[in-house]
Amino acid sequence: MIYITGDTHGNFRRLFEGEYNELTEKDHLIICGDFGGVWERGTRQETILNYLSTLPFKILFADGNHENFDLLNQYMRIVWGGGRVRYIRSNVYHLMRGEIYDIEGKNFFVMGGAASHDIQNGVLDPKDPGFYDKKLRLRYEGKFFRVKGESWWEDELPSEKEIDRAWNNLCECDKKVDYVITHCAPTDIQKKIAKKLHNNTYKPDRLTDFHQRVYDECEFVGWYCGHYHRNMQVKRINVLYEDLIEI
Repeated sequence: MIYITGDTHGNFRRLFEGEYNELTEKDHLIICGDFGGVWERGTRQETILNYLSTLPFKILFADGNHENFDLLNQYMRIVWGGGRVRYIRSNVYHLMRGEIYDIEGKNFFVMGGAASHDIQNGVLDPKDPGFYDKKLRLRYEGKFFRVKGESWWEDELPSEKEIDRAWNNLCECDKKVDYVITHCAPTDIQKKIAKKLHNNTYKPDRLTDFHQRVYDECEFVGWYCGHYHRNMQVKRINVLYEDLIEI
């Protein structure tokens, strides 16, 4: 079977509990971004990934905005399910942007990435003069900020080249897929989500606009995304957080 869930942010406790205990070596779990399992160098990180490798099922994740792309991009790329993946562990693969995968006879178009919305007070650069003083002040004031290369990366949004490749891949399959997996939603859907959440920090960008094009022009059976830390359905989009969906 194929199961889908939302953001994990490096906290994988739920994967070892409850209904996840019913998953077997024949099952696949797709995480809709903000996996967070490749976040830092060192023994702690390796221990977490090794622990995930003891699970019987395959863990497949799209990237979100909260990923350490500097580390993630260092993992070996292989071909799996007809598309490129990054090999993290024998049962843990990163589903790369714009790829289309055959999983259990169904094809999945995956487009990770999103713009961080929790940076209202800026992204700090450790190379800037006064960095530490500003960081301490913002933290003391409870502001929303991130640090370049530590908690924020420019790669959180795909490049135009990645978007072009993704669209070309869709065109090669006549713009028809069974399922779409993303981290953020199409522009129009995101506006509805933001209104439901009373949160005006979610803004349109080139990725949500690309998703809108996919939503408008392509045929699909189901679309799943994460990012908004809620479980809800908005039009044809299934927004997931901690829910586990079987398809």
